[in-house]
Amino acid sequence: MTEANHTSLADQLVSALSATENLPFRGQLGVHNLRRMPLGASQELWEFTLRHAEGESDLVLRRPPADAVAAGAVNPLGIPHETEMLLQSHLSDNGVSTPRVHTWLSSTDGKVQGFVMDRLTGTADPKTLLTDESFARCRASLIGELAREIAKVHTTELPDSLRVRTLDAASLLGLLRQAAELFRLRNPGFEWAFRWLSERVPPSESPRLVHGDFRLSNIMADEQGLTGIIDWELAHLGDPMEDLGWLCLRSWRFSRPDLPAAGLAHRGDLLGAYEEASGTRVVPEHVQFWEALGALKWAGICLIQYGSFFAAKGKTHGGIDKAAIGRRFDEAMGDFFAVVDDWKV
Repeated sequence: MTEANHTSLADQLVSALSATENLPFRGQLGVHNLRRMPLGASQELWEFTLRHAEGESDLVLRRPPADAVAAGAVNPLGIPHETEMLLQSHLSDNGVSTPRVHTWLSSTDGKVQGFVMDRLTGTADPKTLLTDESFARCRASLIGELAREIAKVHTTELPDSLRVRTLDAASLLGLLRQAAELFRLRNPGFEWAFRWLSERVPPSESPRLVHGDFRLSNIMADEQGLTGIIDWELAHLGDPMEDLGWLCLRSWRFSRPDLPAAGLAHRGDLLGAYEEASGTRVVPEHVQFWEALGALKWAGICLIQYGSFFAAKGKTHGGIDKAAIGRRFDEAMGDFFAVVDDWKV
């Protein structure tokens, strides 16, 4: 983005924020240090400092890319952007550690849309979280904090006015089948995995709120520990064990494949901490199913990302990232078979 475009976005933010009622910022507003953050393959994140009568506040604008909006791009697993904002605001108001939302932004010409929230301290970078010596204390406590926080999410009730889809295992398998047919996938491994999972779908229980993408990169932490959970665009009502299984995927262990729970601990540490926080018993085989389905879901996401890149001829937001993610389809399938062949708590 050029300097002129930076200035234009800053002016649009000031205009939109100034017109929003009940903001906690008074006086003349000014946007400074506006910078695109190197996070997010599907959404843009812009951090900035807002100057106001009481001082300065560090904020973040989260918005869909303009070219994706213009193309009418839709994530088949995602929720509408405004619903994501309302959900995050509700969770913040109910004690979940997630950034406080200040306003929804939308201009008539479509140049600015998204929502503005507080900027959490710390980092979402997995490499830093897993290897930086200054984060050693954080690593020692992080898996317990993650278990406690996601248990809090799973027990959060939603008002009738806030509607998100229900997505159980059978429904998710149906969406993955649709994606495979849409992109004309012909892959024996995918077919075998689909059949294996379809024969092992656990009994349905009362659906609870599920994050849907609970992993490193979607949490923020500093040297002392967890500061919050971010990125709720895949949230839905479903099986809470989905979040635990997803957190254990091999792809999210990064430099520590020997520690299945997010590269931080063993599965038993995660499940034990979750049981203590939630007061519910966790059946390991139930989590195993969701870890295996999570691997197939990740393969489906890789397929969708590549399809998006291919359809737009690489010209949409994050084009190269989408192509690179698409190439990981075979890796995700390999992870599925690793879960099936050798799964230990």
